[in-house]
Amino acid sequence: MKIPRIIKQRNTYVDRIRPFMRKTLVKVMVGHRRVGKSFILYQLMELIRKEESDANIIYINKEDVNFIDIKTYKELNDYILSKSVDDRMNGSSSNLVVLLLL
Repeated sequence: MKIPRIIKQRNTYVDRIRPFMRKTLVKVMVGHRRVGKSFILYQLMELIRKEESDANIIYINKEDVNFIDIKTYKELNDYILSKSVDDRMNGSSSNLVVLLLL
């Protein structure tokens, strides 16, 4: 996926999220439409790729027709499992990052 050019860096928000990165805790961003949540995700994706070039990032945008067939949690789980890359050393997907935009 090609990340759009980020015009306004939202470092305040990224800095607040950073301490929780690489933890199994689910992070949720909520807010009104058109306020920049997607661009914060794009900025996080760039940051993750800079710090961990082999990170397995799975980005799912439910407003994109490519994901229209994902309707249940099982279909979402199956899609994520089909796109995840196993860590060859320990058989897990330790570097898996899933970004879901609803």
